Amino acid sequence: MEFFMRMILILGVMVLGFTACSNKKTVDTNPVVRDNIIHLSTAIKNVREEMMLSELVDSVSYIPLETNPNCMLGNYQRLTFSPQYIFYSNYCFDWNGQFLFRIGSQGQGACEDIYVHVADIVYLNNHFYGNASKIIEYDDRGKCTGKELSWFTQKTMDTAPVGRMVNKVCFAPAGENLMFYNSPDTVFTVTPTSLMPRWVVELDEELRFPTRYLYEDGLLSEAFKCWESGNLENAKMIKMLDHKYIVSGVFETERFVFLSVYECMPFRELRKLPETPPLTAIYNKRTGETFAVKQIIDDLGGMKTFFPSWGAYNEKLLATIWPYKLKEFIEEEQSAGRAVAPQILNLMQRVREDDNPVLIIAHLKK
Repeated sequence: MEFFMRMILILGVMVLGFTACSNKKTVDTNPVVRDNIIHLSTAIKNVREEMMLSELVDSVSYIPLETNPNCMLGNYQRLTFSPQYIFYSNYCFDWNGQFLFRIGSQGQGACEDIYVHVADIVYLNNHFYGNASKIIEYDDRGKCTGKELSWFTQKTMDTAPVGRMVNKVCFAPAGENLMFYNSPDTVFTVTPTSLMPRWVVELDEELRFPTRYLYEDGLLSEAFKCWESGNLENAKMIKMLDHKYIVSGVFETERFVFLSVYECMPFRELRKLPETPPLTAIYNKRTGETFAVKQIIDDLGGMKTFFPSWGAYNEKLLATIWPYKLKEFIEEEQSAGRAVAPQILNLMQRVREDDNPVLIIAHLKK
């Protein structure tokens, strides 16, 4: 039980864990690079406070995801993308934001998944694949083909080239195959027969999240006893994990590799510690240079800041905002006497406060 509690703690930090890969199939397989090492330690130790979005991006656009009684989206977000579709968990939209259909049925029988409402969906070779407690294959109209693989029973599915994996942090198309991998120390190119190391993420021992934490028993119970005695700071878990970093997302574009990087500080609220914003690390494939930044200033889209919370896809950096948050932003700016960009005011006129989220697309420079 304690092992699973520790896994929940990690997954709570790894907000982007299940989108932690590039699912773009047209990335150059032979980029011009100095080496294949992403020097993340140096970037973290010399982190930039801020950068302008316009350093990387030439424009920003918005796609409101359609709201109707058949697609009232919850706040438990999982976004994946394909050239044809935007997937919000198992809800399928086109790139105009129009709702199309849902993938999968909830249940415990054949072609059903009890966690279908939070499944990752990918589209590959005219088939949809949903990944939650099972991988289920669907045809191009979303009908189950009868082929499935359970992560609990480890039954095989002859069309899905997967092995026995436990800590899945990536589920995406890779060429003609589906791609699975664990924590991205190494980012792999997936071929029909092998995994080829593509990028190596270098992180010093003093900064690296210790994997031994997963296998050491008694840490949570010991921390709870320390908390009860008013001595939480001396808990072994805190000493082990404080100021360690987790790479929870890796996204590749033509020129860059983007990494989402989180600083681990267990029991932050109990310790009354301020929130630490995630870092965006950027590796330039042409120069071999890596830098990390705390905050990206939105000097193009009308908002104050931009964080690519859904990584990158097809030369786009992706984020979302709920309309009620957009309304709050406008009201705060206007009450402070600050001008609101016309594109933000126009966007608010296109949505209602209780609508589904808006996809924010920052288009990378060519």
